[in-house]
Amino acid sequence: MGFIVFLIVGGAIVYSFIQKGKEKQAMWREAAERLGLGYFPGDLGAIGKISGSKGGHMVDIETYSRTHNNTTSTYTRYKVRYHNPIHTDFRIVRQNALHKTEAFYGLQDIEVGDRAFDDRVLIRGKHPDRIIKFLTPERRRAIVELIESYMDVEITNTIMELNKSGKDSSPHTIYNTANVMLSVANDLTDNAPSVAENERILEMDEAPSATPILTVEKEPDPFFPKNPLVKETPGEDFVESWGVAEKEPAVVEVEDVESGIVHIPESEIEDHEISEDPVPESKPVIAAGPVSLQSIAEHLYSGGADISLKSGPTFQEHYENRTVHGEGTLKRVGKFSYDPIFPNTKGVKAAYDICTLAGPYSKIKVVAYVMYPVERLEELQAKIGTTLPITGKLVGQNSILTQLYIVHEG
Repeated sequence: MGFIVFLIVGGAIVYSFIQKGKEKQAMWREAAERLGLGYFPGDLGAIGKISGSKGGHMVDIETYSRTHNNTTSTYTRYKVRYHNPIHTDFRIVRQNALHKTEAFYGLQDIEVGDRAFDDRVLIRGKHPDRIIKFLTPERRRAIVELIESYMDVEITNTIMELNKSGKDSSPHTIYNTANVMLSVANDLTDNAPSVAENERILEMDEAPSATPILTVEKEPDPFFPKNPLVKETPGEDFVESWGVAEKEPAVVEVEDVESGIVHIPESEIEDHEISEDPVPESKPVIAAGPVSLQSIAEHLYSGGADISLKSGPTFQEHYENRTVHGEGTLKRVGKFSYDPIFPNTKGVKAAYDICTLAGPYSKIKVVAYVMYPVERLEELQAKIGTTLPITGKLVGQNSILTQLYIVHEG
């Protein structure tokens, strides 16, 4: 009798386990269909795996377990293997206290000179100069957004891996996580040269030359705009593009040897006009009251290559702590217990795409990070991908990453 009861109870447990597994399988199948990928269920209700190609990248999503000190934990692993490996070896992860200890003992990471970026990530690689050139502002912004949204992220030149504690079962969560990674993969690989191409360039760079021969100009990196070269004597193209005044004809001086008097030809005196003092550039008048996010983005980040040097003073003079309004497409939402931009508080940080501007070399995407109370987390997560109104106080900005930081009001 007891054995029969044991079988019944055991069977009920197994049946319940399989049914719950099938429910999770259904949710993973739905996520795979939304992503346009294949789903491969496991045996006896095990979740299985989502796998396939999207946008040329290979995507794999699966769960795994890890045991430490007799405790087993389950994780969800997302992998995106790039369709075209990036030109130079590197590894990027989130900065932590251990990395700072390593730096103290001489294991220095690569820094690009952008404080907001360098404080958040650890970069290691064989060719620092090439890695720094590769990490353009657009790529740095994409990496920071990913690392701020998820704790355990590793980015290399061939693959991106993200690990999350627990089993992701919501189709919405799986779909959003995979799409965020694919978006970053596109940002990293667009216009980046392949590994094979880079090896050819490195061979040319490192090839020894015993005797001076014809100098061959190196090919510029395909993912970098050609910087304007300043010539010793500006030509017409240089004058037009950089606004340098054309050099006036030299004044011919005739020296009277006997009298010691220097004579200037009359023709030069007639043509040499006295110019008036330049009129100072007028500053835009910023009306009192709430300011449009679109107009702020255009004022701070539209302009020439030196706009990042000017946007800081402009922000402090016109916009710091001003009430702003506008709208944006909600891309990511995450809860934080500490944030350097919003110190001494806990909350929810939401990333919005505000607008795209025409830059000197490429398009510039402006992103707004808005801080909300913790209780808004689930509400905002359900609205990812939609366009929402934004109202609040503008408390900071990053001119390199073209980001605005807002504390929600209302």
